[in-house]
Amino acid sequence: MNEQQRRLPFGGRGGNKPNIDHKKRAMLLAMHAQSIVEECQIWSRTCDRKGYGRVWFGGKWRLAHDVMWEVVNGPLSPDLRLDHYIVNVAPEACRKACVNLLHVEPVTDAENLLRGQGACAVHARQTHCKHGHLLTFENCVPSSWPRRVCRLCARKRRLVAG
Repeated sequence: MNEQQRRLPFGGRGGNKPNIDHKKRAMLLAMHAQSIVEECQIWSRTCDRKGYGRVWFGGKWRLAHDVMWEVVNGPLSPDLRLDHYIVNVAPEACRKACVNLLHVEPVTDAENLLRGQGACAVHARQTHCKHGHLLTFENCVPSSWPRRVCRLCARKRRLVAG
């Protein structure tokens, strides 16, 4: 091991890495040039536990689709996120590792959350209670829980219990 490797952490790995962002930029631009609307471009390199593609770019690990957007369209506004909207419409049609810019669009955090499949998104999209009553502002009872309670169903429960 030479003197320079002894000074670098982990026996010579890491340290001052040469800037290879220009090579990655060219690779991403080439991938974008081959984009076809119907087809996903699955990131074949590093992926995180959630299935999103990751790339070392600008001195840190970043989401591959974010870097692809930045290389092609410039930086994304800080109040926006890229949403894989095709994943939410038809989960089998697109995966989170897709870097096809025709499959993502910039949206706010709130819109991204509501487009998802989590409990908050499912309940926010719900228009009727499980008994078929319309869930409007006027037809909901204030609740200590962060949920909407149907006024008619709550009345029925009180009458049965009472």
